[in-house]
Amino acid sequence: MDAKKTLILLLFSLGLNSCREFKREKIAINYKEGYIKVLSNDYVIDSLIMYNNIKKYYVLGLSDKGNGSNVIFYNKQNANYKNYTDSLEYYCSNPPEVDAQGLDIIIRKKGYTSKENGKDYLEIQYSGYNKVPCNSILIDTVETSSPYK
Repeated sequence: MDAKKTLILLLFSLGLNSCREFKREKIAINYKEGYIKVLSNDYVIDSLIMYNNIKKYYVLGLSDKGNGSNVIFYNKQNANYKNYTDSLEYYCSNPPEVDAQGLDIIIRKKGYTSKENGKDYLEIQYSGYNKVPCNSILIDTVETSSPYK
């Protein structure tokens, strides 16, 4: 009888743990004005990566993980961010070698710097997008797709 109760308790606890709600943050992409913005002031953009399936041609990352902004301009300097790769202008001036291009946006909770008691589940989030700003005036809103692990 005790084994049956233990099994039921175990299944119940697994069910409760799987019900953690993942709140998807919204990100505005405005290629016309040249910026990407997290719509929540509680989150900042950690990094942007623009790529095709051959190489990364634009990589922007947060230098000081304790700071950051919820708005960054991909075509201007941003305080607290470092451009690791910036060949966006070159990439956009040539016909793409492949059509599989994309933009990855990683956001983090403002002030969040490391794992704290396993609470990193919702603190860093990821969004993938399949359009890049080359000659685009696109304005769109996307949601994060999953926690970044």
